[in-house]
Amino acid sequence: MASSILVVLYNCSLEKSETIKSLALTDVNILGTTLILYNNGPIKINDSLVSTLSNKGYKCSIIQDTTNKPLSYIYNQFVKDNPNDHYIILDHDSKLSNEYIDTIMNNNIKGVGLPIVKSANKVCSPNKFPKKTSTSFGRRDKIVAIGSGLIISHSFSELIIQKYGNLFDEHYALYGVDTSFFLRIRKLKAINQLSIIPGFDHSLSRDENESKSKQQFRKIEMGYHTALTLRHYPSFSSLKRFRKVLIESFSSKNKELTSVLLNTLFTGKHPRCN
Repeated sequence: MASSILVVLYNCSLEKSETIKSLALTDVNILGTTLILYNNGPIKINDSLVSTLSNKGYKCSIIQDTTNKPLSYIYNQFVKDNPNDHYIILDHDSKLSNEYIDTIMNNNIKGVGLPIVKSANKVCSPNKFPKKTSTSFGRRDKIVAIGSGLIISHSFSELIIQKYGNLFDEHYALYGVDTSFFLRIRKLKAINQLSIIPGFDHSLSRDENESKSKQQFRKIEMGYHTALTLRHYPSFSSLKRFRKVLIESFSSKNKELTSVLLNTLFTGKHPRCN
């Protein structure tokens, strides 16, 4: 089964990307695998490593884009431009195991493969596991997982595109791109087409010590996510979440967050999604 892999980099060189290091050093046979390296800014990076990856056997190319495009746009364009049996989307900061790489190179997944992802030695994705000894889920399971590492079969991507017009919801730019993907799967009653696969270690920003400005940035981005989910995937839980965050924004006098919540609920899209 042929695969197309996307690695999205932001403020990271090819040489410092843990994901690219993993792909470059693997002993797994990757001959003929399409590998797209997408530099999303903020500045252009050295592309000398592309030839090294190509010599290893990847059909490797790099896209230099410093405009910080919404992830949903990047993912959808990747799928459109690189048709293949399976699509794999990765962040730049994952230490991929050989077991995971072997799975993405030699898989027969018909739906979506969810890797078991760990951060700071704790499982952070998916949010729950199948019952008993099964590797797949039941139709009523409410599954959410991070987007990095997902294996999406072409046939499954067509199922979502046929219903929604695209694979990932382009109302979202950063947070919520992965969550809305799983909400779409839930609406299609296709949860039973998700399965667990070997995973890897991943660096999550929430496990790092951050400045107050960075913390505020994440609160604002989560505000967009919260409002957009209520607008486009309304449910009791999304309403409850929106109400909670709105009250917290009032109590903490975070006027910027309050404004983001209310304005985004009205506009229905992230301001970077035009």
